[in-house]
Amino acid sequence: AQNYRDHLKRLEEAVRDKIPPFRPQTGGSIELIQLESRHGSAPAIHAAMSRFVSTPLVMICQHDNFFVNEAPLRELVRALMDEPRGLGIGANCVHFLSTATLNYREKIQRRYQLDVGEPIRVKGLKDPLLPLVFWYGRSHVTYSDYVRSHCLNRPLAQGSHLEELLVETQLHDILRIGMGVHIDYGTYVLDQDN
Repeated sequence: AQNYRDHLKRLEEAVRDKIPPFRPQTGGSIELIQLESRHGSAPAIHAAMSRFVSTPLVMICQHDNFFVNEAPLRELVRALMDEPRGLGIGANCVHFLSTATLNYREKIQRRYQLDVGEPIRVKGLKDPLLPLVFWYGRSHVTYSDYVRSHCLNRPLAQGSHLEELLVETQLHDILRIGMGVHIDYGTYVLDQDN
């Protein structure tokens, strides 16, 4: 517990002193929100979304996740803002490549005997997208209203995580009904495996 308090103090100082990467860009701002007690990621995201987020998009990153490839954040945000909502394919959430989604098509085929289909090219993105069969607790960009209406619209127990709340329903529906039901979820990953 003391190590975590020390970590928060260092983080608070880095944000206050604008030490990279905690230096806002182009008129942006960074605010450290410290909850009164341990909540878990889902209640913490809910607190941030309900009190501070007013933008149409939000990027959610887990503290213990890292990028395995260059993340085309500006390109993705521009496409989500400029193109028709959902990039013309019903995309609600786009995950960046992670160790869990490397060789994704093959992993899902092997684990669930499920074909997620060919990579989908969309206007505004260099890399194609692959449908995710469940929500990953990895770095992603999503519509703020989707997070509120789809992810946080349920009881959130202390210590709960979004992936725990969302994985079973989506995967169960896809395995039971087929990939056609994926449109109800709209979760994708950038296919950067090339």
